[in-house]
Amino acid sequence: MTFSLDLPADVIAAMRDDARDASISAARTFGFGGSTWDVDRPSGIGTGARSLARQAGALHALAFRQRPGGLGAVAGGTPALADTWRMIVLAGDLLPGDVVTSQADARYVFGVASLEPWYDYLRAELERRR
Repeated sequence: MTFSLDLPADVIAAMRDDARDASISAARTFGFGGSTWDVDRPSGIGTGARSLARQAGALHALAFRQRPGGLGAVAGGTPALADTWRMIVLAGDLLPGDVVTSQADARYVFGVASLEPWYDYLRAELERRR
């Protein structure tokens, strides 16, 4: 008797959809800064001075803080939790190097460190600016 451990395609698709929906639901529930963000994109090329061009309300996204990992060092070598800040981009244009500001709470300002495809959206890793 032979058994197959391969999952049918419809089961794989359902698992993927459920994982995506759970990620979005968790970010909505435990996230911060609302779902509308302004995007400041650096302009200019080469080594010349750059300015930030604002695109108000250009991004529909959910920001959240992932459970901290190990300890990192801050000024003077003091240990601190290495927070990981992430954003799920649901709609809008975002690039590494952009700066995002929450429209709901302007205290939330982040630089976009990286972007990666994640389910049916982009997931960004953020760097806290304020």
